[in-house]
Amino acid sequence: MSNQEVTLALINQKLDTLNEKVCENQKQIEELKEQVNLGRGALTGLRVVFWLGSVIGSLYIIWKMIK
Repeated sequence: MSNQEVTLALINQKLDTLNEKVCENQKQIEELKEQVNLGRGALTGLRVVFWLGSVIGSLYIIWKMIK
């Protein structure tokens, strides 16, 4: 094997390794995106709960003031 063939083989091996790493990173990025979206959903749920609690609390206070 010539020097050029050895060099090309090493470059090909490194490119294969890089391709594997990029695929792994893409999977991890997709997982992180899903986790972030779940977190946003949880925050939205908490906002709704707090909003409903404040509305119910306000109605309770108004009811007590009227009686």
